[in-house]
Amino acid sequence: MAAGRPEVGNLGPRHRSKAEETRRSLAIMDVPIADYTRDGVTRTVRLAGTTPSRAEVLRMRESYYRSTLTRLGVSVWDDHDETAVHLLCVEGTVPVGSLRVTLNRRGLGDMYEDFPQADELLGDSGDFLSFARELVVPGRRGSEVTTAMAHAACLWWRGHSPVRRVVFTSIVRAGRSPAFFGATAVTAPVPLGPAATPVVMCTGWLDPVIAGTTRRLERAGWSVTVRPTT
Repeated sequence: MAAGRPEVGNLGPRHRSKAEETRRSLAIMDVPIADYTRDGVTRTVRLAGTTPSRAEVLRMRESYYRSTLTRLGVSVWDDHDETAVHLLCVEGTVPVGSLRVTLNRRGLGDMYEDFPQADELLGDSGDFLSFARELVVPGRRGSEVTTAMAHAACLWWRGHSPVRRVVFTSIVRAGRSPAFFGATAVTAPVPLGPAATPVVMCTGWLDPVIAGTTRRLERAGWSVTVRPTT
C-alpha cells in the first residue's frame, strides 16, 4: 500500500440511499405557494426551480405557445428564462399553466426590450416585476388558471422582495379587458413584434393585485389555501 493512502477497510463509503435527501432538496426548489380548490378539484401553484419542472414549462410552451411567441418575435426560451422565477400550476400532477416573473431594473430587463421608454410610461424609474409568458393549456382556459398564478406570484414576491410594482403586457382581444386584477393600462393598443400584434402595457401593485385576484377566485367558487413559504 502506498504511503499516505488509507486502507480499504478505513474508507467508510456511503451505504445509505440519498433518494429521500435528494427529494427534500429538490422540493425546496419547487416549493408550493398556494392551493386552489373547487368542486373536488385542487390546483397547486408552485415554483418551478428544478430542471424537471422547467422542462415542463418548456414543453407546454413548445406545444401551445410557439405560434404566439413567434408572432411577438421572441424565442420559446430565452436568456431571461435562465434567471427568472417560474411558476407552474398543476392539477393533481398534471401541469396546466405557467408564468414567468423577472426583476427589471432601470433600463435593464425584458420589459425594457419591448418598451425602451418604460420609465416614462410608468412615471418613474424604480424597479418593477415583469409578469410574462403566461400560458394556460387549451382545456383549462377560462377557468381562472391565470388568476391563480397571478395571485400566487404576488404572494411569493411579497414575501421575498421589497419590490412592489407589477408590470405586464396583454394581447388585446375582442370582448376582453386588457387591464385586470387591479392593474391599469398605461398605453393604448400598440403593435408589438413582426406580426404587429396589438398589446397594451399594464401596471399594478402587489397588494391590490392580491386583493383583486382573491375576489375573482372567490366569485368563481375557488377556495384558496396559502402554503407557508420561507
